[in-house]
Amino acid sequence: MLLKQKFPKRKLKEKRGDRLTIENILLTVGIVGLVAASVSDIKTKEVPDWISYSMIFSGIFLRLIFSAKTFIWSFFFIGLLGFFSMLLLGNLMYYTKQWGGGDTKIMMGIGALFATINEQNLFLLNLIINLLIVGAIYGLVWSIILAIKNKDKFLKEMHKKMRDNKRLGLILLIISIILTINLLFVQNTIVKIFIFTIVLLVGLYYYLLIVIKAIEDSSMYKMISVSKLTEGDWIAHNIKLNHRIIYKKSSLGVTKDQLSLIKKSKIKRVLIKEGIPFIPSIFIATLITLVYGSLVSLLV
Repeated sequence: MLLKQKFPKRKLKEKRGDRLTIENILLTVGIVGLVAASVSDIKTKEVPDWISYSMIFSGIFLRLIFSAKTFIWSFFFIGLLGFFSMLLLGNLMYYTKQWGGGDTKIMMGIGALFATINEQNLFLLNLIINLLIVGAIYGLVWSIILAIKNKDKFLKEMHKKMRDNKRLGLILLIISIILTINLLFVQNTIVKIFIFTIVLLVGLYYYLLIVIKAIEDSSMYKMISVSKLTEGDWIAHNIKLNHRIIYKKSSLGVTKDQLSLIKKSKIKRVLIKEGIPFIPSIFIATLITLVYGSLVSLLV
């Protein structure tokens, strides 16, 4: 009887040990993949497919092996759920031109690898929230660096944008003046604070819009030879071949077929838009989530 009672406990310990081992392997693969992707993104503005696909397939395959061995199939299905959740989020961000294809694939890899880490604390949900915060700060810092690096072009674009948006600036100024006058007739402190906040936001919106566009136009466009053009690059203008448009500037990036046609044409150089390398912010947000959990809970 004693042997029969101890046997299930030993099996349970083995399963827990296997679970810890596989989680550590998944964690290691994820961190290594994110480091490699971050370095590549900073250096080349691209992430090779083999990095993201290795993360995705490792996550799904290792989970399948563990579940087949232990019959804990929830471990596998939660990984699949994590993968598909990040697939949906990534595609939403990709088709709204917030992320590139490489960012989306890396997020899919994170979903497959990290779905069950701190499962009770909703790791992936915390990661998304943290990424919003980290991404905003990261984007701001990177934009400032670009503005400083291209100071002359940036200042020239700022003056041009201010000139081009005089009408918008005037409208927002009138709105701010009207709201400020209303402050004189309001007695309620909370309402005063609310109106004052709106006035500040109106002013910030105008200058933020000007600054973002100035940084984009002065620092994020680059003329390259067609031979260096790669799949997924955002070309900043329409391309015609035999009086037919083969690429529209509103596209989500050049496809393999379009790339082949462009390289066969007489076009030598194209203007492309380079985005901010975003993978490092995903890596930072992942590390923060692993160590601290939700940033919101720390700030509240």
